[in-house]
Amino acid sequence: MAQSPRVGELMKRYDDDFISSYIIYWPLIAACSIRVEDRSGSFFPQYIVPQLLLQWVSKENKVDGIRYFSTRALESDWYANVNYVFPSREIKHSGRCPFLAKRFRLTSPVPWEVLERLNLPDRHVRAGNERGVVKVANELWVHYYMTDFCQAESRLAQLVEECPPREGMVED
Repeated sequence: MAQSPRVGELMKRYDDDFISSYIIYWPLIAACSIRVEDRSGSFFPQYIVPQLLLQWVSKENKVDGIRYFSTRALESDWYANVNYVFPSREIKHSGRCPFLAKRFRLTSPVPWEVLERLNLPDRHVRAGNERGVVKVANELWVHYYMTDFCQAESRLAQLVEECPPREGMVED
């Protein structure tokens, strides 16, 4: 029986080396995922290991950033909510870090009002985070797909899909 392309892709991605490294790094991942229950005060011991890790990343220049689980996510969705940190390599008085600027492609911002008024075909393009849950107020959590942010993300994805940027176009 032939494997589906997706299964083959996953097997390549999650090979023995990946699984071994994940097992080795799991204690560090767990140590960086401890919740702060009481936010009153100025010192949180839960941040010691993440800060040490960030110092190592900044000093060693062996990796560009860190991906970590959000400790503010609902317990049922902890694995789906992640954050990223990319420390600057060159500190300047103004502007962006040239090292990081080479690694990210930024697009021009699109005003919220423009997204709302575009006459896009009535079809849904999946937003990457739509299955997540977000805290919108004290003790009030909602599914991300219920927010305007998800709608904006979906509309932007649809714009990219249907109206790719054209080389050589002149702006008015």
